[in-house]
Amino acid sequence: MNYYSRKVKLLYSQTILFYVVLILVFTNNFSALALNDPGTPLEQAGITTTLGNSIDLNLRLIDSSGKTKTFSELLSDGKPVILVPAYYKCPRLCGLLLGGVVQLVKDLDLDLTSDFKIITFSFNPIEGAELAAKKKNHYTSVLAESGKLIEGWEFFVGEEQQTKALIKQLGFGIMAEGDEFAHSAAIFILDKTGRISQFFTDIDFPVSDVRLALIEASQGKIGTIMDQAVLFCFKFDPDKGKYTWAVARLMQVLGVVSIFFVGGIIAWQLFNERKRLT
Repeated sequence: MNYYSRKVKLLYSQTILFYVVLILVFTNNFSALALNDPGTPLEQAGITTTLGNSIDLNLRLIDSSGKTKTFSELLSDGKPVILVPAYYKCPRLCGLLLGGVVQLVKDLDLDLTSDFKIITFSFNPIEGAELAAKKKNHYTSVLAESGKLIEGWEFFVGEEQQTKALIKQLGFGIMAEGDEFAHSAAIFILDKTGRISQFFTDIDFPVSDVRLALIEASQGKIGTIMDQAVLFCFKFDPDKGKYTWAVARLMQVLGVVSIFFVGGIIAWQLFNERKRLT
């Protein structure tokens, strides 16, 4: 066996070994690296949301004009939804929450009219459509001052049975305290089927993460090609409340890059070896 044949055989052996390693990597079970699902009950007024749960599309809310609409109707345009549970006479937290939503709308580079919409609903059954209309007018004025449109932000109330069912399906706990309610602050991202895609707690929302969540919930109908590439490499971690590197997907990307890189090196070595011996 001449030197060239031994060299080629060695390179082929290295190539086969490389691909065997890749197959083992790609077929390995990444369950140990999977992101944990939240769901540990905290308290009656806490959040126990399960991602992937769906809202009953037959549930009904009443808009600021007094018209009753089902979730099937509300989601019929196919846009992702930011769902905001609150109550309009809340003396503290709900005002801060809605103020955080206003700031989020100002900072997002997505269009509230065409790319997504916001549904705020009161879980206080004694609040009526007139109060919802006042809230809508108020936040219309607030956003108008910054040049933002509000056609995509609707304010609702509802019958007690309907709103109780809705907050239960969201995993959003409330506890009545006289005329007030103890509750957390959160927004929920729904896709066009009513599935809970993501949720974010607090009153100050991470703009980039909410943007990615809306793009993901839109199933590619909004956003850019670069956004889709980012979503392939990142996965929402509900424990941290943000998008983090998805290890398995990152390994896939690095594996593909490695295939081309190593394959190029092998081809270059074979070409130079053949050229040297001829």
